[in-house]
Amino acid sequence: MEGLTDLARGAGDGRALNDSISVGAGAKVLRETIDGVSAGAFAVDAGVLAAVSSLPGLSLGAALLNAGPGVRFQSRTESLPLLGR
Repeated sequence: MEGLTDLARGAGDGRALNDSISVGAGAKVLRETIDGVSAGAFAVDAGVLAAVSSLPGLSLGAALLNAGPGVRFQSRTESLPLLGR
């Protein structure tokens, strides 16, 4: 039995578009090995943050996490948990 290993690497960046709106995105590479069988995948995250000018100090944000294809182990594909927040 060779065991289980997981690896995740990622990078991201964010920018202010103007005084009230900022956007960001990140990319990640995932790799998992179970008993000598390996699978890999990539995914992206994206988000936006907007200041509400009529209510100083209040910001609203939205993000989409883990957008990408599933991880394929032999003949089975497992979906990444796509999240919207």
